Amino acid sequence: MINGTTLSKLRQLKGIKQQQLAKKNGISQQALSKLEQKEKIDERKLHDVLTALKVSNSEWEQLRKIITPPPAQ
Repeated sequence: MINGTTLSKLRQLKGIKQQQLAKKNGISQQALSKLEQKEKIDERKLHDVLTALKVSNSEWEQLRKIITPPPAQ
């Protein structure tokens, strides 16, 4: 699962400011800031933010491979 830090980095890579992304999601900048500090992000909120960031399915799959920890041995 993606955390707030990863979401923040993704937003920055896309060149979007918190205020811009918050507006696209219909939330306040403060609410987005709090979201970017969470350890776990609700799937629905994550979907909404990724849609606003225009993250494609292929980008999401690549991102998931990078952020998903390997299975414990």
